[in-house]
Amino acid sequence: MRRLLVWFAALLLVHCTGAAASDRSGAAPSSAAVTAIVASSDLAVGPNHFGLGLVDERNQPITDAKVHLAFYELSGAQPALVAETDAVWRRPGSEWNRGLYKADVSFERPGPYGVEATVVRPDGRQQVVRTRFEVRPQSASPAIGAPAPRSRNLTVRDAVDPIELCTATAEVCAATADMRQLTIAEAIAQEKPLVVLFATPGFCTSQTCGPQLEVVHTVAQRYRDRANFIHVEIFKDPQSRTLNSTVLEWNLPSEPWVFIVDAAGNIADKFDGMTTAEEIEQALQRVLR
Repeated sequence: MRRLLVWFAALLLVHCTGAAASDRSGAAPSSAAVTAIVASSDLAVGPNHFGLGLVDERNQPITDAKVHLAFYELSGAQPALVAETDAVWRRPGSEWNRGLYKADVSFERPGPYGVEATVVRPDGRQQVVRTRFEVRPQSASPAIGAPAPRSRNLTVRDAVDPIELCTATAEVCAATADMRQLTIAEAIAQEKPLVVLFATPGFCTSQTCGPQLEVVHTVAQRYRDRANFIHVEIFKDPQSRTLNSTVLEWNLPSEPWVFIVDAAGNIADKFDGMTTAEEIEQALQRVLR
């Protein structure tokens, strides 16, 4: 499995991706290089949570800018504006200086697209960066509205190597053990909302995915009487990067992922990559009775 957003590699990049659309801002962008990295690995027709990483001219993450996104369809003779919105800076915890600029966007057709980010820094500098991405006809992972796979993932009841259940530190694994008590099939059978986290804390391929288990667990502590929470590790064998059967069943193209499942067992929302407690909680509240 390959995480499309790899911050370590991103910090080595110094060039922007080729232009996707003309500059409509009316102001000349700064000549200093800014790199835009699309962090979403499974963009598809319909609603999406779009994530964008920005790296400055010193190869450091930009964490303090106002960012406006304009999305263009590129399949025609000229780029066609299809949506624009302000992005929100999201990071997994206050102690982290890495995160993503995120925005909700819906695409009507598959094909090549571009995003133009107008980046306004605290000192007033305005920079414009553009990059391209592809929109699939349908998600590779379970689609919103589709039935969640009734998986029989590993739990604490299974006699397996503990690393197959949790690759975080011993302290974090112990604190989050309540998220490995049920299979997804068992949780859905209880007819309660469900939050499923797919993540490998000890072997994650993005510097922003390390704290994802703790982030989801903070939400679990507030809602465990009204919803179920499950953590599924990515690898059956982390050393050989052998994926476990549940990850294959859900057809995940990257990690980490968070899925919100409603009481009827259908996918209500999903988040690709770094996700904050606020985002998870807002999505969960929409399916709570």
